[in-house]
Amino acid sequence: MKYIYGFLALLGLGFQFTQMYPWLSAHGFDMMLILNEIRSNPLGLFAWTDRIVASLALLVFIVVDGSGRLRMKCILPPVVTTLLIGPAVGLPLFLMMREIRLKKLLGDKTPAGRLVGQLA
Repeated sequence: MKYIYGFLALLGLGFQFTQMYPWLSAHGFDMMLILNEIRSNPLGLFAWTDRIVASLALLVFIVVDGSGRLRMKCILPPVVTTLLIGPAVGLPLFLMMREIRLKKLLGDKTPAGRLVGQLA
């Protein structure tokens, strides 16, 4: 599963980059223009409010599950990628790190390990 999550994180990064790069190369990093574009129509505002709520929920999940329950040493990469890029990268990155931590703590007793064992 960690490879699937890693692939999804790269896929999210690639999609974000390919969509944002042409706009940034044409307009530069003009924060006021970005905010005006977001507010220019209801669909853009809907997408960004959804992204903000999803990011907040993900950040709570990362802090509670990662640093709390699983006692992961470093939750900074998924937090930073969620804040700078978005949950499309932050979530699969955290799930990959979480899977690695669970494997370390539980060995083959992780949910994915049990599923593979049942299928074999």
